[in-house]
Amino acid sequence: MPGDNLRILAIDDNQDNLISLKAVLKDAFPDIEVFAALDGAAGIELAVKENPDVILLDVVMPGMDGFETCRKLKSLRTAQHIPVLFLTAVRSDTRSRIEAIQAGGEGFLAKPIDEAELIAQIRAMAKIKQANEFRRDEKIRLATLVAERTRELEDSRSAALKLLEELREENEARRKTEEALKQSEIFLHQIVENIPDMIFVKEIESLRFVGFNRASERLLGYSRNELLGKNDYDLFPREQADFFTAKDREVIAGGKLLEILEEKIDTKGNGERILHTKKLPILDANGAPQFLLGISEDITQRKRLEESLQLSEAINRMLIEEAPIGVGVLQGEGVVFVNPAFLEIFGYESQEEIIGRPIQDLISPDDRETVTRKIHSSLHSRKAPANLELRGLKKSGRHFDLSVWPRVINYRGNPAILVFCSDLTEQKTMIEQLRQAQKMEAVGTLAGGVAHDFNNLLQVVLGYAEFIQMNDMLEKTDLKSLKTISAAATRGAELVQ
Repeated sequence: MPGDNLRILAIDDNQDNLISLKAVLKDAFPDIEVFAALDGAAGIELAVKENPDVILLDVVMPGMDGFETCRKLKSLRTAQHIPVLFLTAVRSDTRSRIEAIQAGGEGFLAKPIDEAELIAQIRAMAKIKQANEFRRDEKIRLATLVAERTRELEDSRSAALKLLEELREENEARRKTEEALKQSEIFLHQIVENIPDMIFVKEIESLRFVGFNRASERLLGYSRNELLGKNDYDLFPREQADFFTAKDREVIAGGKLLEILEEKIDTKGNGERILHTKKLPILDANGAPQFLLGISEDITQRKRLEESLQLSEAINRMLIEEAPIGVGVLQGEGVVFVNPAFLEIFGYESQEEIIGRPIQDLISPDDRETVTRKIHSSLHSRKAPANLELRGLKKSGRHFDLSVWPRVINYRGNPAILVFCSDLTEQKTMIEQLRQAQKMEAVGTLAGGVAHDFNNLLQVVLGYAEFIQMNDMLEKTDLKSLKTISAAATRGAELVQ
């Protein structure tokens, strides 16, 4: 039974990988015999010489890579019957898996390798090799037997009957071989069915669909029976069908892989989707295109997120650029970003003049030590003070009153301080003017009160002076004095007004 006395050839340019792989195989198959080669050419020589049961082949190797090595092995009559199982830690994408199958490989495993899966694959590959050898030997044997039995049929009917019996047994042996191949096909089918991307196959002449996987049904919203035998014009709007068909023809004409970064497609159940598609021709034994293989990844959600982020960034950029207050970012005590309002506050004309300058260049010497201390404290504690008022320094050298609201943030992957700032000069001037106006208002109110009371006193004086003048017994000198008093009181009242 395969697995009791296996002979394995491992081809890998990394000696450590070969040692590790040999240890795993020895643990699983104590009687196993392992051959090792560090490059494709040496591996091919060992394969022809030793006729191993399975070849374990690395994909990425200097000089001749795994795919080219596999193609050369499959071209040799003495080695083409040996199953090839690809092992790779680098090229484990869908495209590499397809290229491995096209190169003639029977299996594909991505590193880190699950040991149980590796052992199961090796057992299956050994059975395939056994079946391949059996089928090859049986063909030779059958041809010999047919020739011999034909001659014997001329001599005896019993020999003919015996030949028929032997043929029946041989047919039963080729049937078992076909069953092994069928199991291999089922294994590959399960891989394709469970790949999350849409995979489809078209017939090369009419470009009608002849194959789909389960992901295709989910994406397009059609059952497989509804899709098979149809072409793009049966399923999609004409403009889209024209585009898809043109790309198909381009792949067929070029004979190589074509990558379509973005293409829109109308689906039955999922609306419009955006796909990232790769198409390549599948060649027949003569190297002529026979089918077209397509693999499509649905990138709709990713594109929507990208567009949303771009819109958000544009809005944020506009808000910052148009903000009436200064916005800046400090990192490592230097200025790394400012908006136009920031430039205006400090009297600079362009970002080039201020980016990269130490923050101390924008602060009055009296406040620089305080600012430096608060920057270090904020970055260490990840908590900035709510508000600071200090003396700023304009490009012209003029000092001015500055209000700052700092916040600790991450900027381009490193701690930084986001600052919002405003020039308090105009505000403080207005406050001082308001204070002076309030003082004047207070003085005016006081003066008005005093004037009102003084006017009342003058009215009393005027009233009594006029009353006394009405006395006919007054002397002329007294009357003159009273008139002088009345005149003075009148002038005093006019002065108060």
